[in-house]
Formats: sequence, structure tokens, C-alpha cells
Amino acid sequence: MSYELSAVIGDAELLRGVSRAVAAARAAPLGQGLSLIPMTGALFDAVAEDGVGDEFSAVKLGRHRHGDQWIA
Repeated sequence: MSYELSAVIGDAELLRGVSRAVAAARAAPLGQGLSLIPMTGALFDAVAEDGVGDEFSAVKLGRHRHGDQWIA
């Protein structure tokens, strides 16, 4: 038996911010300053909607939102 997990792993603080901005995202702490957000069907759908995908694109680029601006 096998299991496939699709997830985003990254800086815990950054992913907590994403989970606050995207209702379908749930960050699970992994320790050592890292967290994991499972890519559920609901999250895939939410990211596909206009505007929400910006949060995940920024994570891939190592940026986070400060007010209305994205910063590195």
C-alpha cells in the first residue's frame, strides 16, 4: 500500500500567514521552524480562483505580504 501527499513545506511563520489569507489552507507545524500545508482538493480550488493564487506564488518566490505590499 502506498500514499501520495501533495503539500507545501516552508518557513512556519510564512505558511501561517498564507493559512490566514487562504481559508482552505491549514498549516501543520513540523518543528525546526518549518510547517506543512496539505494541498487538498479545496485548497487547489481556492488557489485556482482569481487573486488567491498570488499568496502561493509569493511563497514560491520567498516573499510575504506586509500590508498591501509583497516584500522579500
